[in-house]
Amino acid sequence: ILLCSGVLNADLLRLDRVHAGMDDIDRQIVAQLRTNARASFQAIGNRVSLSAPAVKRRVDRLEADGV
Repeated sequence: ILLCSGVLNADLLRLDRVHAGMDDIDRQIVAQLRTNARASFQAIGNRVSLSAPAVKRRVDRLEADGV
């Protein structure tokens, strides 16, 4: 039913491309942000074993990709 609409179909394809480009660390970062969207990059980095600048780069890329 969802695939009948061109808009929904395009949205699903875009989400597939976005999720295909995400690795496990990206998923962990997104999970951390869902839990606490105000967490610092340093706090998230401590949980995913990355530096704060590395987390920021990934968050910026995820935002640009529409996640």
